[in-house]
Amino acid sequence: LFASDHLVVSPDIICLSKGLSGGILPLAATVCTSKIFEAFYSNDVGKTFTHSHSFTANPLGCATAIASLDILEKEQKYTPIEQWHLKALQKLADHPKINRIRVLGTIGAMDIATDDEDGYLNPIGPRLKAACLERGVFIRPLGNVVYLMPPYCITEEELSFCYDVIIEALEMESELLFPVC
Repeated sequence: LFASDHLVVSPDIICLSKGLSGGILPLAATVCTSKIFEAFYSNDVGKTFTHSHSFTANPLGCATAIASLDILEKEQKYTPIEQWHLKALQKLADHPKINRIRVLGTIGAMDIATDDEDGYLNPIGPRLKAACLERGVFIRPLGNVVYLMPPYCITEEELSFCYDVIIEALEMESELLFPVC
């Protein structure tokens, strides 16, 4: 379920939020190792970690999270989404403006090749976002990094459409997206 599950090391602390309730209601949790937990565990109020009141014990949020996680566990919905990403991204492997294609779980990502420096400040992001929005797909690139993290209820056709729109935007808006200086 977590990207850290694919690492050699394990995090000491992991913060969870939107995914717990499927983004429906606010809920957050901080999970830590026993060693860190023990450092804060005490009957002495002065030694306890008392921050976290924003979303503490929201019964409706907790019920929603339980239902969301039950659906995820029962349906294993993330497995086909990963396959759908791989299938859609395979078509993009030879595109001259796309590199560093990667997929992990429900997240598919790629970098858009530009003459500007790679990273979150690359100016291609806002231009590509606008071009895709004109075609009915909302994406939120981080500079030249485009990632799709769809909801579990997405269909293969809908996800494929998102990738088709990105390609169409890259091809149809070449002068807008990649201006010549």
